[in-house]
Amino acid sequence: MKLIATLIITLIIASCADTHSDRSIQFERALQVDLNLDAKVIKNDTRKKNYIIVRNNTNNSYTAYNISNYDPKQDINTFLENNQSNFYYDLKIGNPSVLNLDTRWAGETIYVDEASGVYFSKQKMTTSDLTKANELIDQIKYNNAKEELVVTFVLSPKRAAKVAKLSLQLINEDKAHMTSYNYDQYSKAILGSSLSEIELAFQQHKLGHKLQLNQVYKKAAAINKISVEQVDQLANLFIKNM
Repeated sequence: MKLIATLIITLIIASCADTHSDRSIQFERALQVDLNLDAKVIKNDTRKKNYIIVRNNTNNSYTAYNISNYDPKQDINTFLENNQSNFYYDLKIGNPSVLNLDTRWAGETIYVDEASGVYFSKQKMTTSDLTKANELIDQIKYNNAKEELVVTFVLSPKRAAKVAKLSLQLINEDKAHMTSYNYDQYSKAILGSSLSEIELAFQQHKLGHKLQLNQVYKKAAAINKISVEQVDQLANLFIKNM
């Protein structure tokens, strides 16, 4: 299941994460998928610029990450290792009044790094605010993905719009309740082949057998009305992320 999701997500948004919100989404996904962590971004925007707060649900710990230079194409382990001096680990939850903070912090949840005394916080968003923010983020990702598909991969504007829409739908699906059939529907609609066909083709490719992968390329070229060479360009992204 993970492979096909990685293939399609990489196709659409790997090179489109150019805002803080986009990077935050991709960073959370990398923690969950690549590191297999039960982690969640709980504050996407804090008083300290470029920082997000992530909760590790396994041990109920909080970490502040500076993601200003995070690149979704980079290995997440490499990013974490190279930038650990910019992170704040094991944050504690504090009360503004107890910490003697001024009224600007009233009503906020404060995350404190006790070693340095640095505070992170921002007032919680309302349900309405969250809905509007998510809608805006989805629209930005859709527009970026559509443009990327047209400019870089030479899909027609109409086809690019359809592929971008399908891929964003897949990203927003509840993966815990998706079946092989569900993945197959997305896979066939975007790449022309089923989940099992693509997985088998890449497995054979690793063993040095190219026939099945070439057939997958031809199907993808036909459904997207591009050349096999252009499909090969897409596949290079896929293979890098396998």
